Amino acid sequence: MVLKLVPMPNPNPSEVMVELNGPADEGWIRIWSVSLRLLYQEPTGALRPGWTSLPLPKPFLHGLSNGVYYVTFTARQGQFQASSKVIKLMILR
Repeated sequence: MVLKLVPMPNPNPSEVMVELNGPADEGWIRIWSVSLRLLYQEPTGALRPGWTSLPLPKPFLHGLSNGVYYVTFTARQGQFQASSKVIKLMILR
């Protein structure tokens, strides 16, 4: 279901792009520390197939410090669930 997850080409991204090959009842974007500790997670609601822009969680952006983070996205359609690969996100403010 999740084909790709990519950061926006921006030195200080506030969103990522996800590509789905089918509709999703709901999705979850998750932000992880370098030590793979879950920092934030936020539901995205229903999504259509194709490319979609997903804003990063606002609490994450407001409490942000410079550094490297990891992002994952999980989509669910009915009983089926699929997750993206982990992408690296570098923040320099």
